[in-house]
Amino acid sequence: ATLQLFLQQTNMQVVARVLGQTPDLIDRVMWRNGTHVQLDPQSRRLATEMRDASGNPLSDHEGIVVNFVWQFFP
Repeated sequence: ATLQLFLQQTNMQVVARVLGQTPDLIDRVMWRNGTHVQLDPQSRRLATEMRDASGNPLSDHEGIVVNFVWQFFP
């Protein structure tokens, strides 16, 4: 309920939901369009390439990478 209220009040969207994926419980990527910029998420994946010199993950969970297409409207 708290997240849904936040999304409504800020006019933000969750990338995973827009792409038809299940949102993560720990990390979510959210965005909103601006007056002159429109962002459209194209893909979302776990950032498995983020490793230390020994090949271990940098965190206790993988990061998230999102690719957006954007348009500028002057």
